Amino acid sequence: MTRPPEEELDRLDETHLDEEAEEASRRVRHAPRFQRVRRPETGAQPGSAAWQARLAALATPASEGFAVDLVRSGGPRVASLDGDPLVALDAGEGVLRSPRGYQPGPAVRAHAEGGFGAALTGDDGVRARAEEAAFAAWLRARSPEHPHVAFLPSVATARDLALTAAQRLRPEAPLALALEGGAELGVPVERHGAPASIPGEAPVAPAGWAEAAGRGELGAFADAPGLGETVRALEAIDARLGARPDVYAVHVEPLQEATERWLGPAFLAGLRAVAARRRVALIVDEVGGGFGAGAVGQLALHAEAMVGLAPPELVVFGGAAQVGVVVGVDPLPPARDRAHPAALFRGRLAAEALGRHASDLEGAVRERLERLAGRFAIVSGVRAAGRAFAFELPTEAHVAALRAQAPARGALPLAGSEAAPRTVRYRLGERWGERELDALFDALRATLKYLEARLDAAGAGPPWEPEPPPPKAARRPPIDAPTRVRAVPPGEAEAMLDAVVGLEARVYEPARRDSKEKLGLAFRDPAGVAVVAEAERDGAWELVGCALGAPLERIEGV
Repeated sequence: MTRPPEEELDRLDETHLDEEAEEASRRVRHAPRFQRVRRPETGAQPGSAAWQARLAALATPASEGFAVDLVRSGGPRVASLDGDPLVALDAGEGVLRSPRGYQPGPAVRAHAEGGFGAALTGDDGVRARAEEAAFAAWLRARSPEHPHVAFLPSVATARDLALTAAQRLRPEAPLALALEGGAELGVPVERHGAPASIPGEAPVAPAGWAEAAGRGELGAFADAPGLGETVRALEAIDARLGARPDVYAVHVEPLQEATERWLGPAFLAGLRAVAARRRVALIVDEVGGGFGAGAVGQLALHAEAMVGLAPPELVVFGGAAQVGVVVGVDPLPPARDRAHPAALFRGRLAAEALGRHASDLEGAVRERLERLAGRFAIVSGVRAAGRAFAFELPTEAHVAALRAQAPARGALPLAGSEAAPRTVRYRLGERWGERELDALFDALRATLKYLEARLDAAGAGPPWEPEPPPPKAARRPPIDAPTRVRAVPPGEAEAMLDAVVGLEARVYEPARRDSKEKLGLAFRDPAGVAVVAEAERDGAWELVGCALGAPLERIEGV
């Protein structure tokens, strides 16, 4: 029997209240985070599947392939929303949302200490303006040639605002010129080719390069080593801009978000000079590489290439910036939408921490990529820039097969791109280290080995069946005797210290044992802490564990 709508709504409201209460009671101690990748024993994620089915009408499917449990996800590892979760290294969309990983330290600390203020619960406009002012001041200090700043709720709205600002400079022109493989812009666009380069190996602009581009005389460099393709691409763009005055802006991404192609300093410097020569606004889109996403510690990838040249009229940031950002040489048009103050606060935290704790993995990534390309014939076009890397597979079917295996293998790539359907892309967050990098490439090698062995040249082959996860190690039987945990009273300190030394001697190998003097600090120092766990055996209490602490300044070498 169908219930009246008002009863269904009441039931839905009660369900939401119950679920909110249950979710509010969850803490990390109830659902600890995992420090390694894992697969559920059954190989399935029923809880995640149920959530995705329930929310299918309200949201696009999660790019990870499962519903994400933000309580159990931490650092570079993402967990599915299941009692027995799948845990994988997130080198995909999660890094774009939070380049400092899940539960990033500065944001968690600010939340615990009240740094967000009322930003999480509501926006009366005052908080938003304060966060905008603080973030804008930081950007102006780092990029003083762009004094005008706007914050938008998304990358798409930021790109729209930049294009609107550019068209105001040439309102009669209907077109924007963009490069092949670049982002979708949502306005009439004419695409042109551009030479892709490998960071570190891209041709360097020789002396007089930008000046020649500004005079339309790049042909003099056509025979220079490595510059022929760059010269031809820039000459084609220059000729197009000079043929008809119907282009109001040139849009360029130094590191293309959709394809991970790096356009190189010579091309960027030449394009700046060509756009200035033709009096067309240059929009540099740093969504893919800005805020340290493309190179450790760098706010923008284009800055070094354009040293000594007029700054681009507009620069767009997003992704790692947590909000859409537009900075301009001239005043910007008013934005229709405003970024949420909590997102602005997170963005400012990300900005202030730019490169502070970053470890540069680019060399390690490049070395592993080259070995991968040498080992597997189906891998080509390997490239790396900062924490981003990518390669090509022979067919779209090969890419689909790799993506299908990614969650179970424990390493998630970025979502696919229509602009580069044969490209596999990864982004590494700031909390990645050698351990996570090794695990990612172990998963890649296992996947590529399967693809080479089981798929034909067209990418056809049997569906992949993951191996069952390894059985859990047998747990030690619980202590069935009475137990107790207590602080050690002063009168028992020396006897208990001897017992702790004996326990370490039985349990630890020599290299891991602490000296009696160091252990004694927990018992003898006024600020020391000594807690022991004991089990009753044969009528007496026997030491089975301990937790010791002492002030750091008392411990030599710390």
